[in-house]
Amino acid sequence: MTIGSHPQKRWRLRAFQLDTILRSPAIDDKTLLDWIDHRFGNDGRRGKLARYKDLNWSYFSSPLEYMLLVEETRDSFISGRYYSAAVAAVCLAERLLNDLVLRLRDYMRERTDVAPPEDKSDRARAFSNLESLRAQKKISKRDFQQIRPILEPQADIWTGESFTNWKFMCDHLKAWEVINQTTVKKFGELHEIRKLVHYRKEWRDAPKLAKTALNAFGKIVFSLFDVGKRPDIFNCFQGIFCVRKSMEKDPFVREFIIRPGYCELVGYKHNVVSAKDGSTRILDDYEYPDAEISDDEFSQLRKEYEESQLKNKD
Repeated sequence: MTIGSHPQKRWRLRAFQLDTILRSPAIDDKTLLDWIDHRFGNDGRRGKLARYKDLNWSYFSSPLEYMLLVEETRDSFISGRYYSAAVAAVCLAERLLNDLVLRLRDYMRERTDVAPPEDKSDRARAFSNLESLRAQKKISKRDFQQIRPILEPQADIWTGESFTNWKFMCDHLKAWEVINQTTVKKFGELHEIRKLVHYRKEWRDAPKLAKTALNAFGKIVFSLFDVGKRPDIFNCFQGIFCVRKSMEKDPFVREFIIRPGYCELVGYKHNVVSAKDGSTRILDDYEYPDAEISDDEFSQLRKEYEESQLKNKD
């Protein structure tokens, strides 16, 4: 995606999803129960409140396309629909892996140093042997279904339309420095639950498994998109969240953060104006010089500008 830039402007985050209720000391159980009643109905309200607290999510994240789906998954767990919550978590994880690969791979195509080596001949032989064992009934159907996705030959990373091998995708995303080893482990935890929800005849310990699935997926999503967990991407000051100048050309930032409706390019003298319908828009008519300024200088200039605006009002 082509994005604009200016040496004295920054991309300000404008669209996000947040839930910081449990961090607020002013929110008591009565207030939380009122919220539970409004959002989920009052049937089994204390159980719903306990599950909400037990999950203990707190986030301030973008992009909305994922956060809204994350909230749907969380709401299933709070409502006690454990299987639905677990299935949603593993489906969203696979969707996220594919989305990351498909949207970022073109940036990596010319970088031969970031593609992990593949031994397709070994994979093909192992897959052929597995199918042979199944045909001879030397391996159970359940074991065959669990092992097959791991060994099945994958489409080429640069041309495939979709992928089902989680390790294959994680290996590339880690090599591309999009995710780290901690996130890879969380995807591994979710993949084990994926096997349970797809292949096991019995669904036991549903509350525990659903909570494990949501906690793993939550840590994955928040490690990527939570503003507070990405100081490498965001410069946060005075309630403003801007993409760091050094990160504007980063593939992940360009594809998932600096997007229409999510961020707006602003200078330090911009103003946020409210409309009668409750919406806001940014006014920024000032002609900024072409001289480069650092993120710290941008923050300081913004602070001085806001202080001058307050003095003018007085």
